[in-house]
Amino acid sequence: MTFDLGLIFKESYYMIAVFNEKGDLEYSNKKFNMYFPNVKNKSSFDDIKVSEEIYSPKRKGMSVESPDMDGIVKFEINFQNGFSSYMGQKLNYDMIISLGEAAGISSYSKEKKQVGATIARNKMNAYCTLMLSRELNIKYVTENIYEILGENKYLGKNLEEIFNTEVADEIKSRIKLLRIFEDTTLDIDGKLIVLSQLSSGYIVLNIYPYSSNVMNKFEEISNLKYKIKKLEAELSAREKFIKAQKEIFRNMATVDGLTKLYNRRYLIEKYTDEVEKSSLYGYKFAMTSIHIDNFKKVNLDLGYEKADEMLKKLSILIRKNLDYKKDLAFRTSSADFVILSSPSTDGQARERFTEIKSEFEKETGLTLTMKVVDSDTTVDGISKSEFMWMDITK
Repeated sequence: MTFDLGLIFKESYYMIAVFNEKGDLEYSNKKFNMYFPNVKNKSSFDDIKVSEEIYSPKRKGMSVESPDMDGIVKFEINFQNGFSSYMGQKLNYDMIISLGEAAGISSYSKEKKQVGATIARNKMNAYCTLMLSRELNIKYVTENIYEILGENKYLGKNLEEIFNTEVADEIKSRIKLLRIFEDTTLDIDGKLIVLSQLSSGYIVLNIYPYSSNVMNKFEEISNLKYKIKKLEAELSAREKFIKAQKEIFRNMATVDGLTKLYNRRYLIEKYTDEVEKSSLYGYKFAMTSIHIDNFKKVNLDLGYEKADEMLKKLSILIRKNLDYKKDLAFRTSSADFVILSSPSTDGQARERFTEIKSEFEKETGLTLTMKVVDSDTTVDGISKSEFMWMDITK
């Protein structure tokens, strides 16, 4: 069965981009282009990077500011064969804060006129919460903030506009301590303010209507931080997320785009493996080469589009006759294909693949040249498969 992996990535829910060794963009899907239409090189992310985490030499995570300034994009990056693949998802504030339900964090809508009813729904929360951007502007507040801090319009304002200058300066000084400590607190006007910082760089202020001498609320803060970290971990460590990234690399590095068969580069790798394993475990493997005769004339007489159809037709016939437990098929050049069968002999391979030649010639009127050898047959001490290998890798 054939499936269009390119279409799956193009329409993916995730943002997908692949950069080459020089950092230039090799591939990007629709979702990535929608948010980052001007990104042509991965260095473009340096100016909007929020945080970076190294998981292993071949894998890391990175958060960048969303271009619409309404959230961050969490990317997981994998490195392989000189390529770096970025797969990301936008984490908007609503998504993050929805997991902090215990704190009641949500955006305040101007259309919500029944403030009293809103406060009543949030009275189970012993504190109100403000989320600050890296510029220390208020992005989100809990709806019970009016009960604890009084009536005001908080969103978009800075600290000086909510508190007086002295209090704002004290909060800013405590924010600097978050580089060292996970949490820090201060008492202002009989209220306890607990500050913590998300991995994205945003600051969370939880404000309690009593001082630190009344009760220590670190346990609730830790619970909130745990839930937020759990969200980030689930997004970055999801098994299908990683599998999809590996599939991108495998296909970009090893699959021929037109026929969807493996390419010559991958044949070199697999042939080397088979030589070593067959020698170690004492079994034979077979190589079947298939060549479309006079293919240059087909291109000239029928045109490139028709010639491509012939190549696709042949690749379909090859896949139809494969035993996927034993066989791998490759397109090694313009009109040349190879089937590597392991374990197998030349006789077994010839019997199984002769139908490819007869069906293709019958359907297209073109002729194929087919050669089959195995690793055990030698001429003057050199295996026929090595002779064939020198032929197909010219």
